Amino acid sequence: MVNHWEGNGTFNAGEHLNPEFAGSSHSAASTFTIENQGYATTVTFFTNVAFRSFAVRFIVSIMIDGKQIAEKAIFVHHVASAGRAPNDGGN
Repeated sequence: MVNHWEGNGTFNAGEHLNPEFAGSSHSAASTFTIENQGYATTVTFFTNVAFRSFAVRFIVSIMIDGKQIAEKAIFVHHVASAGRAPNDGGN
């Protein structure tokens, strides 16, 4: 998740993945300060999430200072494993 923030002040940002399909998954809070009507960008990765279904839309709630300010839809698809890594011929 990439979020771009504009304004002035110190904020705590975080994301919550819709628990209906993926269990409870929350990002760690990110604290950042924006000065002089500047901007900041936060990048969040969800790791080790066990999705209960695929090819559906999941909702990520965008939080700032503990309040939901937006929702973003993400789409999760299962990509089948290609099997073993190719043999490089011993090189």
